[in-house]
Amino acid sequence: MALCLAVGEGGFIDEKMSTQEAECSAFERSIELAGHLNVNGDVLFETDHASLVNIMDRCNTDITITGDIIRACKAAFNNFKSANLVWANPF
Repeated sequence: MALCLAVGEGGFIDEKMSTQEAECSAFERSIELAGHLNVNGDVLFETDHASLVNIMDRCNTDITITGDIIRACKAAFNNFKSANLVWANPF
């Protein structure tokens, strides 16, 4: 059985940021939530922000701050049996 977490579903952060930064922050929080729930099996993180998935796929060559955050998120995937970030078509 796998846990599926939708990135960016709810919550509030009182800070000015771009859409990409907000999606990245929500992704970080989703990973943290899975950790707090003691999930260590299969996890599928979903987002409707295609750019975030693209950054995840090429994070080794992305030298932006977002790329650095995504590398840390990808490293956190080692806490799960398997984990992936996928694009969920919002339409």
